[in-house]
Amino acid sequence: VYNIQVMESLLSARAGLRASEAALHRRLLQLVRQDPVCRRLMSVPGVGPVVSLAFVATIDDPGRFSNSKAVGPALGLVPRLSQSGETERIGRISRCGDAMMRGLLFEAATVLLTRVRTWSWLKAWAVNLAQAARHETGHRRAVPALGRHPSPHLGGRKPSSNGHGQRHEQALKEASLREQTDH
Repeated sequence: VYNIQVMESLLSARAGLRASEAALHRRLLQLVRQDPVCRRLMSVPGVGPVVSLAFVATIDDPGRFSNSKAVGPALGLVPRLSQSGETERIGRISRCGDAMMRGLLFEAATVLLTRVRTWSWLKAWAVNLAQAARHETGHRRAVPALGRHPSPHLGGRKPSSNGHGQRHEQALKEASLREQTDH
């Protein structure tokens, strides 16, 4: 009898938590639908409502960054440098800044690389980067690189200055040719 009372109280607590989670999820979706920046961010595969809203909340005022490449260091997504005289060693990411946002960007990048089946210029760029590195470290290098420059990548636009657009088009062509030869 005592075990049944414990189980009933646990089940009622679980039902209450699920109802609260559903209400919070509806509110989150409502906030994201009202924000045009969040909607644009969610157009990128792997980026959902939580990632887009967290990115907008973390960046807050994009005007404080001189360009999109300045966002990566603010989130701790740049390689740590160790310099001593003539030797220069590039290490892992610095992990400065917002750890939650960095984790969400890593998750979105991993989803884009592993779960998304459709090819885009962004996925082609990351796959080429991963294959250019050694086999063991390719994925570990491509994931932070996807999150390093979030403004142009998460905005769903190809960077057009300095010939980047041509490089992305070439990466997409190479990746699609590789996919055709693999099958």
